[in-house]
Amino acid sequence: MARFPVSGVFVDGQGNIVTNGTVTVYTYLSSDPSNPTTKATIYASDTGASTTVLGVVTSDSSNGTYLFWVDDGDYGGAQVFTIVLSKTSHVRTLYHQAVLLTASGVNVALDNLASVAINESLISDTDVTDDLGTGDIRWKDTWFETLSSGLTAGDTLKLRGRDVNGAAYVDILTITSNNTVTADLHSSVTHNSNTILTSGNLLDEDDMSSNSAVLAASQQSIKAYVDSQIQVHPKELRHGFNCKQASTVTITIEGGSINVDGTIVTKTADTTLNLTTAAHWVGGSSQQTTSAYGWIYVDASGNILMENSAPDESDTSGNTSGILRYNDFGGATDYRCIGWFYMNATGAGELNSWEVSNLKDGDAHNAVTNPITGITLDDASWGTDLDTVIVHFYSSGRPVLINGGITATTAGGANNLGIQIHDGAEIATTIREVSSITTDGGVSTHHLENYAQGTTTFKIQGEVSASSHTVTGVISVTEQ
Repeated sequence: MARFPVSGVFVDGQGNIVTNGTVTVYTYLSSDPSNPTTKATIYASDTGASTTVLGVVTSDSSNGTYLFWVDDGDYGGAQVFTIVLSKTSHVRTLYHQAVLLTASGVNVALDNLASVAINESLISDTDVTDDLGTGDIRWKDTWFETLSSGLTAGDTLKLRGRDVNGAAYVDILTITSNNTVTADLHSSVTHNSNTILTSGNLLDEDDMSSNSAVLAASQQSIKAYVDSQIQVHPKELRHGFNCKQASTVTITIEGGSINVDGTIVTKTADTTLNLTTAAHWVGGSSQQTTSAYGWIYVDASGNILMENSAPDESDTSGNTSGILRYNDFGGATDYRCIGWFYMNATGAGELNSWEVSNLKDGDAHNAVTNPITGITLDDASWGTDLDTVIVHFYSSGRPVLINGGITATTAGGANNLGIQIHDGAEIATTIREVSSITTDGGVSTHHLENYAQGTTTFKIQGEVSASSHTVTGVISVTEQ
């Protein structure tokens, strides 16, 4: 036989500790729980028959606690007692307490426990050992004010349930000691009577096409959608990559970003190309020559190279409508054009500063200027004196503005000074004249026309009515 301790603290209705109070213990009377009649057999210590008392002990004189023992030889594996606390000038207090009289744990059916109010802590005798229910015998409904796990390093708190087929248990919710939460949702989650999440309606749509106002999306689909949005760039996207002459045989391409057939190519440093370097040309062979155009290209891998063929496709699929930006030169690699240049008749073909520029795209401009310095003009009609004031130009099909002007550095009395723009033919509407030439007197003109994508040679022509004059000036060409 064994004895089991029962303890408590005598407190009144206001929560005050009551010392030297009478604690009377009765066996539970199910027919009239508030009026028990049979005092219980209890003991003042854990051993010895001589310590038997008949249902009454006294609360401690200093802290109001009380203690007695119950013997499993007097009662079965479990017994409910009614404990009555009383003292003069205090309201009688009654409560019921179940005592489990078995060393092996809770294994006795407590049929009447559902109607008994437990007002003491239900505490296991050892830590992390005893279970409340089993996998096959479960508590139906449980309510808690606070559920504390007391997790330490390496511990987990798990909420388990059957899988969707009811065949096995799964960890529905797992919380670790470092607050990592893992959920395996096989049931629905609702808010304000609306189902917002189930294993069947967790959306996995990379394009978010359903546009649902109540259903959640998977992490993968959210990432795929965001990535698709930030990587969608207009095909004409271009920032930087400005092309300019560095020397008579070299071209500098500044850093920038550009869309090459859906791949964003970014360069943070300048690139220098040399007409004489074979590796700087598509195909690995120098195409430097005289009196010819060349173009500058970039591929999706970021290689910047020169070629003597103009772009012939608007995209990498072979379309030719709109601005032509691409050329594959008969191979598998598509190149996007970023600039153009003209190799003059000097030497093996050299560069003028006013004949290297960009294919107009994005924020890259296409504009060049050729200055006129110290040229003698004595043509009495539109002649060749200003033939060196020329610009070889490549445009993308947008309007082109040409400005020209000359200034006499010597006076000419009553002589007249004239100018016009030439684009392979005289443009009569650009003819301008001034009379009575004076030192620093001049004349200017301009022309705006929508030229087809391709090359055009622009120049200005001048005339003087008599004698000759030294002139300076400029011709500038800008694609709008």
